[in-house]
Amino acid sequence: MASAVEKHSDAASDERKIGSNDLPEHHRLPTDISATDNLPDPDAGLSEAERAAHDRKLLWKLDIKLIPWLSFLYLISFLDRTNIGNAKIDGLQQDLHMTNGQYSATLSIFFVSYSVFEPLTNVLLKRLRPSIFLPIIMVLWGICMTSMGLVHNYAGLMTAV
Repeated sequence: MASAVEKHSDAASDERKIGSNDLPEHHRLPTDISATDNLPDPDAGLSEAERAAHDRKLLWKLDIKLIPWLSFLYLISFLDRTNIGNAKIDGLQQDLHMTNGQYSATLSIFFVSYSVFEPLTNVLLKRLRPSIFLPIIMVLWGICMTSMGLVHNYAGLMTAV
C-alpha cells in the first residue's frame, strides 16, 4: 500500500511527463475538448434553411450595428491623415515658419508613427474588448490631433506628431 506522499510524487512525475504546466488543476484547460463543446446547440432541431435564415438575421444585425460606426471611424481617420496636407495649403508652413524640409520631416514622422502604431493597436484590440478599446483609441487619437492643431512652432508640431 503506497503512502500519500508516494502517490503525490507519482502524480507529479506523471504530470511532468505529460508536459503540463505548473498551474493548479482547477486552472488548467482540458486539451482534448474545446471550450464550446459543453454549450448547447441553439440551432438544434432546425433545418438547413432555417439555420441559414438565422445566420442571415444575425449577420444583418451585426452589419447594422457595426458598419455605420466603422465607416465613421474610417472617415475620421482619413480626414485626420489628410488634414496635414490641407493645413499646408492653408498656410501651415508660413504660420509655423517652416522650411520645405521641415514640413517633409513632419510628414515622414507622422506617417511612420502612424504605420508603426497601427499593428500595435490591432494587437491591443485582440487583448481588450472592442467596447473598451475603441473609445480609448478614439479619445487618444483626438487628443493627438487636437494637440497638433494647437502648436505654435515646428518643434511643437514635431512633438505632437
